[in-house]
Amino acid sequence: MLSVTPISREIGETENVLRALLSEVLANTPVRTYLAYLGMSILTAAPAGMPRNQLARQVARSARVPGEETAVVVDNLEVTGLIVNLPGQSDVMIPSDRGAAAMQAIRSEVAKVSQRVYEGIPEDDLVIAKRTLATIHERASAEVARGAG
Repeated sequence: MLSVTPISREIGETENVLRALLSEVLANTPVRTYLAYLGMSILTAAPAGMPRNQLARQVARSARVPGEETAVVVDNLEVTGLIVNLPGQSDVMIPSDRGAAAMQAIRSEVAKVSQRVYEGIPEDDLVIAKRTLATIHERASAEVARGAG
């Protein structure tokens, strides 16, 4: 039995408010939604691009949502011109110049907001929080994989 009160509520509430901050940043960009942001983040981190179905699977896995939902997100990223086919490879997607510029602007704004949020918190506290959250994430992911419930 735990000797301290679990922090699940605080983690959930923090996640919700951070997601709300991200939504405010995305609202004025062509990326617009959290799932689109995940897709663009994943794709911009893949220097050689990525097959469309793999991108949809990775977004689904990251967001813990059905793949059908993320396939639509990938389609919308292409329709809005944020991603394009790698020349000569019809199924490999890369960020368009517009998509790359949008992500650069989003990351810049997120960095500014993050700076304000974390300002004044001692670096050691942030290191401990990051390590603790990584452990909780690892254990919770293992529970999901086991089908606990």
